[in-house]
Amino acid sequence: PALGVVDLASVYREKEAAFAKVVGSDQASEDERNRAMAAAQAFAKVLPAALESLSEECGCVVLMGNAVASRTAQVIDLTPRLRAKVGM
Repeated sequence: PALGVVDLASVYREKEAAFAKVVGSDQASEDERNRAMAAAQAFAKVLPAALESLSEECGCVVLMGNAVASRTAQVIDLTPRLRAKVGM
């Protein structure tokens, strides 16, 4: 059977860095900070559904990439698809 893997840590880090860049900037307006907060909240809501839909799309079990010690042709990297689903 095929297995899907995602590098969830890299997706989180990328979103976190984008958020921190805006929120931590002295140049950011209050409106920009509010939009960054809204985007972070939206991401938190969209991510679980995106992960679930990946499993349905590929008809496979989706695991964290670091949980797979040996990658074969049956292991599909779904990270790019996850990034697209969460708007990255």
